[in-house]
Amino acid sequence: MVCIEFILTAIRKKWNAKATIKDSETGAGVAGFKLVMGSLSGVTDASGSVTLGPFTRGTYDYLATHEDYEDIAGTRAIPG
Repeated sequence: MVCIEFILTAIRKKWNAKATIKDSETGAGVAGFKLVMGSLSGVTDASGSVTLGPFTRGTYDYLATHEDYEDIAGTRAIPG
């Protein structure tokens, strides 16, 4: 099982979303997760992190997939 955490940073009214995906049992970041959020996608690095953006205000669906873990799906609001 894994968990996902988002940190949002603003750059001129647009936002970047840094997601970190960690193994729930060990707390270690998981490399190789593909994260799709809106129309953007990326793959987590060795620390389990990936940054996507820029995003404008709105609500975005996301899906994170990895062959060795269950999928993570949800919605993330980006403030205005």
